[in-house]
Amino acid sequence: MIYQRALLASFLESREDELKIECALYGSCSLPLSSTFKRNPLSSTFENATKWGDFQKGDVQKGDVQKTLRYDYGMQGSSGARRPALFFVHNGQPHTSDSTFRSIAVCSVHLAFRQEDIRKQQLEHLASLMPGKGYDETRCLYALLGDFNSSVGEAVMATINKASPDHVLALPAGVKTSIAGERYDEVIVHKNTLGRRHAHVYPCRDLLLPQMKAALTKEEQTRYKSVQMGFANIMSDHLLVYVDLGVRKPHRAARAPPPSPEVMRRGRGADKYPRKTPTRQAAMTTIQEGCERGQGGGMGAKVRKPHRATRAPPPSPEVMRRGRGADKYPRKTPTRQDAMTTIQASVRRASVRRALEGRESSQGGGMGAKGEGVDV
Repeated sequence: MIYQRALLASFLESREDELKIECALYGSCSLPLSSTFKRNPLSSTFENATKWGDFQKGDVQKGDVQKTLRYDYGMQGSSGARRPALFFVHNGQPHTSDSTFRSIAVCSVHLAFRQEDIRKQQLEHLASLMPGKGYDETRCLYALLGDFNSSVGEAVMATINKASPDHVLALPAGVKTSIAGERYDEVIVHKNTLGRRHAHVYPCRDLLLPQMKAALTKEEQTRYKSVQMGFANIMSDHLLVYVDLGVRKPHRAARAPPPSPEVMRRGRGADKYPRKTPTRQAAMTTIQEGCERGQGGGMGAKVRKPHRATRAPPPSPEVMRRGRGADKYPRKTPTRQDAMTTIQASVRRASVRRALEGRESSQGGGMGAKGEGVDV
């Protein structure tokens, strides 16, 4: 497995130093359930993320000890029975219901090529390489992929989905994955992890065939029966398969609908105590009660609304000119009689003032004559 640590960290929303990566060969799991964790090559985090111990095929062996029924792909060393490889990476968070745990699990297979009977048994037991029924695809992206050397038909997929529901083939029907025009390579994933882009093969067989001869030397072109065979033996007879996958976030509860205009007008809490629309009977009862309290004057009397104080008129220009408080002490406009009275009072005050000034001057002259001995 070749990978880029930075890309995995970005996909799992964690730092590079937080990533935990495990890789091992698939082992025989036909062991007592209590011993599965001890004998499995991967950690208990892998067990919890994939629900590996929850695998049930339906033919559980009867007895005192219940056994897991995952198939032994080693087949006791049979020829062509290569063991699958397991790759597991997670973001280092604890696997709890309220955590941000995210992981990727990949199981790679290469089924028997010439031994058809062995390959048939391996295809029948592909469900043993799938996660348990209770695993959460939003926390663990699981993919079974590789060279199956045969077509994975509907019967095989039905067996897989019986043990681990809702899994599909990522590649569309009709896509060829080998230069010989066959389809031997598959990617099996949960349907909810498929991305927006369709899985595809590139470069496709039609584009690659014209380039095979130019990629081989003259010696290599004549050594094999065909250019196609020479290219397959030196390069590969498999084409590149691209699959867009993603981990969807857990489902969130739908947002509550916005409050009605009535609730917005009456304020917070109005939805808990809705205002009831009065009926005709309720309105008549209210009028009768008002009449009994003396507010109506009779059954047919109209209920008057409470008196509202009228708004004060705006201040006059005089008040605006004289300033605040001028309306409390208004300035009266003088009449003609008031003006004459004011003038007469001013004249009398002026006459009195002149008389007083003349008396003071006469008193001063007599004193001077007496003191200086002037004859009168």
